[in-house]
Amino acid sequence: MEIKKLYASILNKNPILLTRTKLIFPFYSTHSEAKEKMKEAVYNQNCWYIKTGNWIVLFSIKWKNQRLEVENLLYKGSEKVTWLFILQIIEKFARSYFVSKITFSFFTKGVLFPWLTSQGYQQDEHGFSKELSYHTALVLSGGGARGAYQIGAWRALKELGISFEMITSTSVGTLNAALIMMNDETKAQQLWYKISTEQILAFPQAAATNYSFKQLTRQLRSLSKTAMKEKGVSTLPLQKLMVQTLDEAKLKTSSIKFYICTTRLKGLKEKVVAIHSIKQSWKWLTASAAFFPAMQPVRIQGEDYVDGGYRNDFPLDVALSKGAKECICIDAKGPGVRKKISLPENVVNVQLRSPWPLGSFLIFDSKRSKVNERLGYLEMLKYFGKYTGFWYTFSNMTDWQTNWQAFIMSLSAQEFALLKKSNFWQKFYKYHGKKVSLEQVGEAFVELIGRILRLPADRSYTKEQFLNAFMKKKTELSFPPELVRSFNEWVELYYKDYFFLSKKNQFLFLDALLEKDMHLSKWFIEQTEVLFIAAKFFHFLKNETEEKCVINNEE
Repeated sequence: MEIKKLYASILNKNPILLTRTKLIFPFYSTHSEAKEKMKEAVYNQNCWYIKTGNWIVLFSIKWKNQRLEVENLLYKGSEKVTWLFILQIIEKFARSYFVSKITFSFFTKGVLFPWLTSQGYQQDEHGFSKELSYHTALVLSGGGARGAYQIGAWRALKELGISFEMITSTSVGTLNAALIMMNDETKAQQLWYKISTEQILAFPQAAATNYSFKQLTRQLRSLSKTAMKEKGVSTLPLQKLMVQTLDEAKLKTSSIKFYICTTRLKGLKEKVVAIHSIKQSWKWLTASAAFFPAMQPVRIQGEDYVDGGYRNDFPLDVALSKGAKECICIDAKGPGVRKKISLPENVVNVQLRSPWPLGSFLIFDSKRSKVNERLGYLEMLKYFGKYTGFWYTFSNMTDWQTNWQAFIMSLSAQEFALLKKSNFWQKFYKYHGKKVSLEQVGEAFVELIGRILRLPADRSYTKEQFLNAFMKKKTELSFPPELVRSFNEWVELYYKDYFFLSKKNQFLFLDALLEKDMHLSKWFIEQTEVLFIAAKFFHFLKNETEEKCVINNEE
């Protein structure tokens, strides 16, 4: 099932989406009136569409606190649709945002009335309403040192008032699940904000700093030597951390069911353990996170157990087998095996995964953990519409499209022609990381500039704050702050800084030429077209910001 917001640019390009649709519920007296109202909703950005099989369903909505109000609904398909089919897919959409009540804002006295009542709907002053029930699982992947991302996402869920009745986890997700079961977000935050490799693993260089490529290499070499010599690094520090973290009395009395995945070393067979119903649960928690051969296996009841990621790094299947109807899956980018799972049609699957890299898998660092924890927190709030943005996080009042439209008007005919080329947008989508509608292009270009200038992503911005950060970064482009990085991040960093054809260096070169108002050849512009438009937009935003500063000073 594909669910997307319907923008005017999409509808203008494909008007058949609306023209061949029909009413199924009596929101309006005629099909044509309903279509006109739906078109208005599209232009007001209140319309969504769902594509499932041969069916397309368009519906306009309003969010009213914890209530989702459906104001209009149209469908088209090759077969006759049923009321039940429509209710199920709209309710699934509502459940994906965990609203407490759904309302269809129409009134009727016909045969539809008793049928809606039989489906749990009651007529009230808004229309037909139904309280939604949930059977939700929190699914936590592996990810090693990247695990703080999951704690940030959970913290946002608490803030939003979204609960769950079970947790399924693997590897570092199991450590986080134990923290979540204790329901103490301050303790969970503090643990990750102070965490270091020596608290997890025991090897000579565990406590060493690792803020350079050379230091990282030295630390990983020390870990590898110890692992080979001792058949895995000792997990005693991790076991100690688990004992200190876990309160088994709380675990037993919690209403949340807690399942972890580990792997029996002999035969590499997956084992799912119900932690809430066993003694000495810290042993199983340690086993789930024992990344063999870097870490020693954990001996339990005469068997050796290792990291659950060897067989199941993302235990969505465990949640489904235990009856979950909504799964909130928080991905910390572990390196383990991920099963191919066919989701039942009625199951909601909310997937949260940062577009940013989250650092080294094996080397723990408190500074990096703070950044990752904040990224998880903001990512979850963005999913629920509290903020906007893909790479960065902006307040909902932030409007980049107005700037983009004004910028387009300032382009020459030659420059504007670039935007009409199909391969221009293909290149841009590749830079951005996903396809966006024309209504989102301004924000997407601003984010591209932010990434080139290395603006920090672990905070929310207003438009003014982001523009000010642009100006500051442009004059203070320096090596990024000390954070533990993975090998891939170091390679990318050196490429951006030292390879003269990197995107960053091309962008800065173009910006310098534009600052000097130098003429650029048609060939050169076409070769750098996306970065050229980004540099032009950056130049436009700078001038706009400087003009506002002058006006404010004069006032």
